[in-house]
Amino acid sequence: MLEISIFIYLVGLITFLKNRFYLMIMLLSFEFIYLRMFILINCIVLIDSYLLTLVYLTVIVAEAGLGLRLMVIIRFFYGNDQVTSIFNIKNS
Repeated sequence: MLEISIFIYLVGLITFLKNRFYLMIMLLSFEFIYLRMFILINCIVLIDSYLLTLVYLTVIVAEAGLGLRLMVIIRFFYGNDQVTSIFNIKNS
């Protein structure tokens, strides 16, 4: 189980570093890294405490919702989800 956790972390990290110009891909790679942390927490706790996993999942879902909302707002105002176009100054 630890090997799967490390593999998921590496896939998320490589995806983040390779596609860091698109906001949606960055958010998806963060979710891979959070999935790795969830698997690792379940391995360490050995399912003795469900409260820790529920709190962790609640925080992750809230973070994913905020990231999705931010992406929708950026997409609405800038027209795409490229990170480089977000920092460009718009001429009115």
